[in-house]
Amino acid sequence: METCFEALYGVFLLRLQKKTISEGTLKAIEAISSFLSMLANYYDKDRKGELKLDE
Repeated sequence: METCFEALYGVFLLRLQKKTISEGTLKAIEAISSFLSMLANYYDKDRKGELKLDE
């Protein structure tokens, strides 16, 4: 989790500095963002009691 947020923060800083971001980095950030979004969705469902995990 910490590594994901550090990567997002790093890209945020690069954008603020108007530096070039490679295509590979952008793909990685897209995957990280999707992963964090999925985790946030699971967390929200769990808090509402709607999360059903297959056992």
